[in-house]
Amino acid sequence: MSENTKQIPHAPMPTLVHCGHHKCLTVFVDRCFQKVLGGHFRNFFQDAAGFYEEHPRYAVTQTSDFLPDFSRLGDYKISRFIRDPRDLIVSGYFYHRRGTEAWTNQPRDQWRWQNVPRAMRADETYAQLLQRVDQEDGLIAEMEFRAPHFESRPGGRCLRSTAATNRTTRC
Repeated sequence: MSENTKQIPHAPMPTLVHCGHHKCLTVFVDRCFQKVLGGHFRNFFQDAAGFYEEHPRYAVTQTSDFLPDFSRLGDYKISRFIRDPRDLIVSGYFYHRRGTEAWTNQPRDQWRWQNVPRAMRADETYAQLLQRVDQEDGLIAEMEFRAPHFESRPGGRCLRSTAATNRTTRC
C-alpha cells in the first residue's frame, strides 16, 4: 500500500437480502452471487426458520418462496427484480403445461399449495388441466394458481382481482 493511500475504517455492513420471486431471475441471481461471493452468500429457499437465525452471518442472502418479516431482520438492505406479471403468467402457462416440474404431475391432493384453479378436476394434475383446456382458460388457471404469489409484489391485489373477475384492470 502506498503512503498516499488512506485506509477507510471498517464499519459493519448491513446484510443484503435479495427477495427473489419465482421466474424472476432467481437461478441466475443465485449463480452470480455464488460465483462472486462463494461462502459469503446463501440461498434460504424453503428455509424461513434458518433464514431468520442465520442471515446476519452472510454478506448476501436470498429468499424466493417467502416474503421476510422485515421487522425481524436488523440491519439490512433489500434488492428485488420485478418482472411484468403478464409475462410471468404467459411464461408459467407454457412451462407448466409441459409438466417439466414433478409437482405439475402430482394430483392436487398432494400439493402443498391451497390455490387450486377452479377448472381443475379432482383426479387430474396441473399439467393435465393446462393440456385439457383451451389457451384462454389455461391462462386464467395460471392466474388463479399464481394469485397468492403476486401478493408480495407491488400491484399484486390488482392481479388477484383480475384473476377472480376474468378482466384486465390497470393497477
